[in-house]
Amino acid sequence: MELILEIPINPQYQDVMHWKPSLHGSFSTKLAWEITRDHKPPLAIFKNLWPPLVRPTISIFIWKVLHNWIPVDSRLKQKGIFLASKCVCCLRDEETIPHLFLHNKVSLEVWSFFASKFQLNILVMDNFSMILQAWKNNISNQPHIRDILPLLIMWNVWICRNAVIFEGAPFKANRIISGTLNYFHLLGKTNLIRASHWKGDKPVASHLKIPVPQQKISSRISIVKWIKPDRGWFKLNTDGASKGNPGIVGAGGIIRNHLGQTVLAFQEHLGLTSNTTAELKAIYRGIKLCIDSNIRKIWVETDANVALKLISSPSQGP
Repeated sequence: MELILEIPINPQYQDVMHWKPSLHGSFSTKLAWEITRDHKPPLAIFKNLWPPLVRPTISIFIWKVLHNWIPVDSRLKQKGIFLASKCVCCLRDEETIPHLFLHNKVSLEVWSFFASKFQLNILVMDNFSMILQAWKNNISNQPHIRDILPLLIMWNVWICRNAVIFEGAPFKANRIISGTLNYFHLLGKTNLIRASHWKGDKPVASHLKIPVPQQKISSRISIVKWIKPDRGWFKLNTDGASKGNPGIVGAGGIIRNHLGQTVLAFQEHLGLTSNTTAELKAIYRGIKLCIDSNIRKIWVETDANVALKLISSPSQGP
């Protein structure tokens, strides 16, 4: 109590409410929920369900599949709705989610068709995690056809299953394959698909007769130059980079005077962290080096927009 009473208070100013968990000091129900809710470790399988090339309807459906929330016969039975259950593909086994999407002969034919085109060796498909991992794109960090193909296959299996039940259509592998390929053609017509999405697999697109737009290479030469600071000033240029995000990170920078002459330069290994952290630490290290060297008139120049927004934001701290 004595320590509290020793805090100086100016009666001329009104008290201001500051909520500590918020950077801006303002209360928000979003942050309150994040603090009170039970956090569970994120599962990698769910991070791959929301690629930009897939409609949200499809992503939400796959999310329900992984949570066992779609109305197959076995799921309805668990809810107390008992039906004469027969799989639409074989008319023998009970309709379960793994059987419908992975284990019946029609679905297996579809998975085998696309696996052979992409030269994937998928012999055992026990669960959806194994399927998504097998198809995961390891070619680039950008959206890729391999990331969305298993989602489209599962979606078209469900579409074909419903057509059997409600329209009396046949449950055939060629119908599922055709529906999946038609989605790619639709992406091409709406100019949403790019050559980079087929990186490493363009011969597959050609074999499946899927048009791939040509990658545009600009022939225009852009002149890039470094602008000198005003006389008496110094310019600090920084950069940070990571091999992966997060990944192994390094940061560095260079300080030059108004004549363009190098005054100081630095580089630092930062261990395992994010790319944004690398950019921020590069700026911090550069400014600290300037202060330690008695360089006060500094221009800071960086290409990290996220770091600039974080530095210039009106945050008050936690």
